[in-house]
Amino acid sequence: MGMSAAMQARSASDNLADILSIELICAAQGLEFHKALRPGKGTAAAYDAIRSVVPPRTSDRPMYPELQAVRNLIDDGTLSDCSR
Repeated sequence: MGMSAAMQARSASDNLADILSIELICAAQGLEFHKALRPGKGTAAAYDAIRSVVPPRTSDRPMYPELQAVRNLIDDGTLSDCSR
């Protein structure tokens, strides 16, 4: 049963990373509406990392490439390094 539980845990963590990709893109876009305010150091670093791969949304376009780009930032540890 351990193997089955490990496979389910891996699936859950993959789903979580996908959901976080969506949430991070939404959060970065939300910060666009508050440009007059300065975010904290960690938030600004995460925002800069996200914006390095995903431009602000000004028109309708496919999201898959952007979701994959942010997922890559999660997978390679770039976003977790922003908090340091």
